[in-house]
Parts: sequence; C-alpha cells; structure tokens
Amino acid sequence: DAQQAQALARAEQSSAASEWVQVEHRRADGRRGQGSDSRTAVQSAPTRSAPSGPALIVIDGANVGRSYNVGYRRPNFEHERHEGRGPPVCALAIVRAIEFFRKHNYTVKAFLPEYCFNGGRYNDSFALDHGQLKPYVDDGSLVLTPGAGHDDNFMITYALSQCAAQLQVHILTNDAFADHIKNKKCEAAWCSRHLLKYCWVGSELMPENGLP
Repeated sequence: DAQQAQALARAEQSSAASEWVQVEHRRADGRRGQGSDSRTAVQSAPTRSAPSGPALIVIDGANVGRSYNVGYRRPNFEHERHEGRGPPVCALAIVRAIEFFRKHNYTVKAFLPEYCFNGGRYNDSFALDHGQLKPYVDDGSLVLTPGAGHDDNFMITYALSQCAAQLQVHILTNDAFADHIKNKKCEAAWCSRHLLKYCWVGSELMPENGLP
C-alpha cells in the first residue's frame, strides 16, 4: 500500500509538472504572438505621406496672357499699338500654356478675370482671340473670377487649399506676389516653393527649372 501511495504521488507530481510546462509554453506562445502583432501594428501604422504623383499646375492667366516681355509673340500682333493702355491679354498664350502642361499629363487649373472672356461692363475688355478660351471655360480648366475681385486672391486661395489636401501645387506666374506676402495672403517661403517662373522660346513655353 505504501508503494502504491508513493507511485501515485510521483504520478501526480509528474502530471502537475507536465501541466505547468504546457501552461508556460502557452504563455510564451502568447507573448510571441503579441510581440508579432505589435511589430505588425508598428510596421502597418499609417503615416502621412508626402505629396506624390503629377503636380497640379495653377496658371495665372492674366500674367501668362500678357507675357510679351518674356518672349511671347502673337502672330500678326502689333504690340506698339497697345502700349498706351498696356498690353491686352492674349488668349492664345493661355491656351498654349494649358496645352503644354496637359501634354505632360499634369492637371491644370487656370484663373482669369471674367471680363477677358465676357468683355466687361462696356464690352471692350475682351482678351485677344477670346473665343479660343470657351472650350476651357466649358470643361472647367479655366476659372473666370469676378471683375470686381482680385483674380490673384482666388488663385492663391485655391492653391493653398490644394496644398492642404497634400497635392503638389505650382503656380505658373512671373509675379513675385510681393503685395500678397505683405498683406499676409501667403508667405514668402511658400511662394519660393510653389511659384513657377517661365519664359517663351518661340511659341514654346519653358518653365525656369524644367517640369516640376
């Protein structure tokens, strides 16, 4: 009887030890699983990505349309006849700028005072060849701004909103926006990053540092 009791005690101890080992194995497996889940969570944690993909080009239509001083030449246009009242906006320059960036698969949004398209109050403020702008007004790539407002303000507001949406944005203009910086509409550092200067080589638009 004593031998049987000792054997039973040894069996119970062996069984308890085996159960303890199994419990510890399960705990270890659980800890490894948690560690793996934790590492996976860290690796898959969402990060705020930098702007990527083709840039959005915002065109300063009035600036591009009057870019005779940087090489633009409208066919059969006598520039000297218009110097007294300032050069008129040329629709063809705006069209060529839009098409230049579209050709390179950029999204384009141009801004222009509405009187350049509609003629204004006295029907005498049309852009030259303004009829060429209609397809771009119709498809939304050319935005007409109120004549009583400032087209730059609308353009800058739009560009800032798109930057906030994490898009790459560049404004095609040779305007330094000094007044807008002074009036806190935008910051000098922002302008240095987002303004895209240009000139014309023949009838071809050429951004200062190539395509953005």
